Amino acid sequence: MPAIHEPTMHEMLWEWVAAQGYRVSGEVTIGNGRIDLVAYSEADDEYVGIEVKDESNEVAQQEVASAIPGVGEGKIQSREQHDWTDHWEQLYRYQTSGYLDKLYLASQRPEYIFDHVQHHWKQRDAEQPDRVAELYSNSDVRQSDLGSIRIPGPHQSDAFEIVREADQLQRTQEPSLSTTNERWVQHHIWREFDGIREGVLPNYEGAHFRRIDVAAFTGSDDPTEVYANQEANDIIGVEAKGRNAVRNSPSRVQQQLIDYVNTGALTRVNLAVPDTDREPAVSLLRDTASDDQAVLDNVGLYTVDQAGAVTHVWQSEKLTLRYDGIHTKEDYVTDIIWGYGSEEWDREKQYQSVFEMRS
Repeated sequence: MPAIHEPTMHEMLWEWVAAQGYRVSGEVTIGNGRIDLVAYSEADDEYVGIEVKDESNEVAQQEVASAIPGVGEGKIQSREQHDWTDHWEQLYRYQTSGYLDKLYLASQRPEYIFDHVQHHWKQRDAEQPDRVAELYSNSDVRQSDLGSIRIPGPHQSDAFEIVREADQLQRTQEPSLSTTNERWVQHHIWREFDGIREGVLPNYEGAHFRRIDVAAFTGSDDPTEVYANQEANDIIGVEAKGRNAVRNSPSRVQQQLIDYVNTGALTRVNLAVPDTDREPAVSLLRDTASDDQAVLDNVGLYTVDQAGAVTHVWQSEKLTLRYDGIHTKEDYVTDIIWGYGSEEWDREKQYQSVFEMRS
């Protein structure tokens, strides 16, 4: 199985936090930014923010990026230091937002952000201003207030681990934890299907992958095996929308669903909405005067309530899978849906029908 990527890590972390008794919401606005996850403990009346960073590609991070302004002038030594400086500035905003009691960074190696403070930045020319140190120099919060959570690797049996406890921040306001936004719907559909977040699809209109919110396999998780035995296997795609998205942009949502049906990379296509939006979703799929009504008739419908329960309103129609791989502009072939992570075992894989996206 290819490696997990950042969107799927978000969902796994959400589940881990929720299992500890927290109420969790995603993409939460906290005044000066939008943080990945906020977890609320009713027992402690405590709001905990978590920002997720995918730090799996150590080799790429350690390469010197000469194109970055400041490299060679003593300001920034590498792409990795540049990234962590940006991360610190983002984390500082969240620490000082007034919406959180605690803040955590979650990644595969969260200790690295502290290593850079202790080793790399201190080795720079003392005359060069340290952007991060300047942020904290006249602030009530400290870099050491930040907690960290280690995310296990894709092939590890380790659990999530708090490697550094967060210290208390000064909260003055309560964040709003939505149970109807798009992230709420995405998460509970992902959990229902045990799926893949942001599955990769062919794109007829450009040189970059098209993505669908949630994708899942029934039977084999190898697209080539699904292609060869479509009667017994499915690749299911679900596009998730938050409250009022269907009401406010019906034409846009319809076109997305039509595009997914026509990709040739899914055997079933579905729309998922909050249960408050069931009626407009039914109307969008069933009562439209669009010339593409026959295409929309293929789309199934799910709703998600404010407790996270998923309802299957009606079944999607079976589509023919036309592709099992994508030939990219970088001149390599990758599985549809997975779209990343060439493991040793699949580098010599033989595909049966490849979509050409190089042109």
